[in-house]
Amino acid sequence: MASILKVNTIQDATNSNTAISVDSSGRVTTPVTPAFHAYKASSQTASADNEIVTWDQTQFNTGNHFQNNTFTAPVAGVYFFSCKWLSPSAADQEDIHIYVNSVIKSRSRNPAHNGINSHETITINYLANLSVSDAVTVRISQSGNAIYGGD
Repeated sequence: MASILKVNTIQDATNSNTAISVDSSGRVTTPVTPAFHAYKASSQTASADNEIVTWDQTQFNTGNHFQNNTFTAPVAGVYFFSCKWLSPSAADQEDIHIYVNSVIKSRSRNPAHNGINSHETITINYLANLSVSDAVTVRISQSGNAIYGGD
């Protein structure tokens, strides 16, 4: 025998926060799914190797799991990270890495331009299977390397 459960909201037992909603058209939303969008309003030149990128602003930070330039996984699961950065107008190679718990997991590179100064927009993506409390950061690989900031 099939059963039907008719609900439009599922809340947590402690604080009655809405965890799942279903509207009259059957669309499902999960309003507390961890998500954030951080960006730099100013440029950053690394003063040390593997320097953490210091994000100046967030457009949103659902759940406040992005703090102090680090995302900390609130629950185990699959997470997607994407970082788009603009290299300085320089002929040298620049590298940006995504780290999980101080281990490099994904790399991006602005290639050397054979002595030609040129800005490059580079995107780095990482699909991560994280455990609770795993910490994710973006880092500039070498001292003296830089990324541009802006809105």
